[in-house]
Amino acid sequence: MMLPWPRTWRAGSGGESRAIVHALYHAAGGAPMIDLGARSAPLTRTLEGTWVEVDPQHDSPSGTLSMDLLEAARTLSGFKLVVLTDVIEHLPLAAGKWLLSEGIRQLGTACVVFTPVGDYCVSDATSPHAHRSGWHPETFWRNEWAVWEWPAFHRFDDGTIHGAFFAWHGWGANPLPTAAELATVAGVPL
Repeated sequence: MMLPWPRTWRAGSGGESRAIVHALYHAAGGAPMIDLGARSAPLTRTLEGTWVEVDPQHDSPSGTLSMDLLEAARTLSGFKLVVLTDVIEHLPLAAGKWLLSEGIRQLGTACVVFTPVGDYCVSDATSPHAHRSGWHPETFWRNEWAVWEWPAFHRFDDGTIHGAFFAWHGWGANPLPTAAELATVAGVPL
């Protein structure tokens, strides 16, 4: 199931993204939640959870675990929701695919991903901040993830526009919340 924003829609915002992640958190049953690649945890800081970051910063949530994200996926478990916002594009494609399949099964039940559409800024740089893989909404919804694409999420000073999308999966016996249901709960207009 995929729900795109209308092509004329305005750019997305952090507040709307936070509201959507919070709605998915509650739909997954709340805590325990793990945010991999949390940085300063702008979307999850006010939720009860665990934060993992390769290189925690001064503004990372208190108690943030400093560890490799793939190692965290191999060794931690028992979470109701795994949050991967602005993360998988920083991994090589094979590592991202492993994290989205085997890693999620190890960590918990449900997962939410937020990432740019396609090969946005992908390079072969090795910095943890470099984009090392590109992702497409179709890859997710073909594999039974729910997807909500925002074609105009990023608007740049030079006039270019680049999209991003949410994808979520793994609510067990409960049906996946639809994008329309999330929009209603999160107060985000369609």
